[in-house]
Amino acid sequence: KIRKVVAATGALETFADSDVSIPFGLYVSKTSGDVYFCNSGNNKVELIDVSTTGPTGRSTFAGSGSSSPLVAGTGVLATAADIYYPSSIVANSAETIFYVSVTKDYRIVALTQEVPTAQPTVEPSFSPLAVGSHWYLSLFAGTGIAGSAGDSSPALEAEFNNPRAVWVDSSNTYLYVADYSGHRVRRIDLATSIVGTFAGTGISGSSGDSGPAI
Repeated sequence: KIRKVVAATGALETFADSDVSIPFGLYVSKTSGDVYFCNSGNNKVELIDVSTTGPTGRSTFAGSGSSSPLVAGTGVLATAADIYYPSSIVANSAETIFYVSVTKDYRIVALTQEVPTAQPTVEPSFSPLAVGSHWYLSLFAGTGIAGSAGDSSPALEAEFNNPRAVWVDSSNTYLYVADYSGHRVRRIDLATSIVGTFAGTGISGSSGDSGPAI
């Protein structure tokens, strides 16, 4: 279920419960108040339009529902793409780019309303639809192989190991990634796409207070 707390009363209410499996990250639009959530067990990201009540207010934002370990293509319509166990979603400050951690494919993907210049590599039936009314998916970071290599390399050449939470800083300078099984927080420079370690040694533990982050 997705549940909400009514600020005025403190009451707890169910916001979405039909066909929700292992919900993870939530993102609330700063402009519309719409809610995006990772329906992880169903391999989708869903959108709840808060201005609409009932089932018509909820739709698939990204993901075909397939558990295929391959993220399908570059420039693919987002709802047709395979995103295996998405865990977190965040947007830049203008909400023109969304980033999704695809945990079980060891990747981060980006979604935009502009058709990427690169043609799809997996779905030959792709044809551009009306820009502005659809979202398109592109690979952003990760190789699809679990690992920890790739610091100081371009994001698409870096390995991640079950990436979970993602976040963009307020200046749209960096995307931060909680690399769960890699025991690190990674940071991707959004201007250069270069990856680095921001915190953690790559070894599970709890020491290090008052010391350097890495």
